[in-house]
Formats: sequence, C-alpha cells, structure tokens
Amino acid sequence: MRILVLGMMLCSACTASAPSTPAIPWLLGFAPAASSDAISASVSQRLATWQDCDEPCPDLGGIEITADVARADGPETVLGSYTRGFVVLDHAGHVLARASGLAATGSADELLAISAGDAMLGTPVIAVSARVGGRRESAVWLELYAVGGEQKLQRLFEAVVEEDEDQAVRRGSVILLPGSLLYLAPGAVTPELWTFDREAGRYRRRTAPSRPSPTPPDPDVIVGARDRNHPAARVPLAGARARSQ
Repeated sequence: MRILVLGMMLCSACTASAPSTPAIPWLLGFAPAASSDAISASVSQRLATWQDCDEPCPDLGGIEITADVARADGPETVLGSYTRGFVVLDHAGHVLARASGLAATGSADELLAISAGDAMLGTPVIAVSARVGGRRESAVWLELYAVGGEQKLQRLFEAVVEEDEDQAVRRGSVILLPGSLLYLAPGAVTPELWTFDREAGRYRRRTAPSRPSPTPPDPDVIVGARDRNHPAARVPLAGARARSQ
C-alpha cells in the first residue's frame, strides 16, 4: 500500500513536470537523443538481409535512427519495421542486436516511431511505438529495449498505451523515474508501479494491475501482438493472430 501511495504521488507530480517524448507522446520523462517517425520502404528492404518474416508479411516500410545505444565505438544505426523487427548495427554495419517484429493483425498495423535516449537506467534505451489492429479497433503498444548480449535486443517493458474502438479513444501513459516507471493503462484511474530488475534485465510490476482482467476472452480476441497474458492488453481484433516469441 505504501508503494502504491508513493507511486500515485509521484504520478501526479511527474505528469505535471515530465516532458513527453515528441515522437512518442505516451512516454514521459524520457530524454531522447534521436527520434524518427519517418517511414521508408528502403529500411524494410535492408532489414530483409538480417530478419526473416513469417507470412503474412506485408511490407509496411521501416524507420531508421542513429544514436549511441551500445558500448561499441561511435554511434549505432537502429533499423525497425513492424513485420521484420529491429536490428542495431555498429558503425561498420555489423549486427550488434536484434528483436522480432509484431504480428500482422489488421489494416491499421503500423510502426509509429523509434526513439533512443536516457530512461534513467544507466544504459541507453530504445523506445518503440506501434499501432496494432484494424480501422475500427486498434491499440498502440509501447516497448522499451536495450542492447544485450549474444546479439539480443532485450525487451525491458511493453504495454498498451492507447485503445481506439469505433472512434472512441482511451489513452494511457508511461512515466519514467530513476530505476522505475509508472504505467497508467488506457481508461484506468490508478497507475501501476514497476521497478527495474537488473538481474532479470526488465521492469517488474510491484503493484496490482490498474484494472481487472476482462472476462474469459472469445476465440477472436488477440491479447496484443506481444503478450497474451498482459492484463491491460486485450484488444478485440477479429481474425487476428499472434506471432510466437
């Protein structure tokens, strides 16, 4: 309870003072060194060199940024595509890290933006936002990554930050704090406090979900493109499928 009360106090204070990330407005308290929302067909074509893509695999283009996101000398190149995923290259063009893409779910599927900067963890973080679903029902996912070992782009956190249904929009937010974050799910009143577990290499929730899990889903419900068990991520999308991780 003390943790939750502290989190709510911090949420109120930080919402008023923490700037949002221009390319990813649902993310507050992030200090971006580079950001882009410019989609280019050439980026997804370059990604095909390193990243496979399960069918159906529509070419939705990709986004490229240059920033210092690893221990290698010089700035790195980050390439991202909705279906082909993400690759980090060093200055010589060698792969440093990679992560899979999202599931093809509907006509609104789109990589929205990539940003790299300081999330107050002591290591550079890559933030990604993507819209998942169709024109009638969709959701915006926010994901945080860091370059890990064995060419792995480690996912630190993922959550739904916006839900759109029949033109009704419910927005949430992620507020970054030193070594932790506050996640407010779309439509929720109480934020969740998450702290960074350095041993596990990801954020872990410290408080109860900000809203109860929905009643048993029907077979045509996709629980986001990433995590079927996330309590705040159930987006009804008829005929959708989830990419296995």
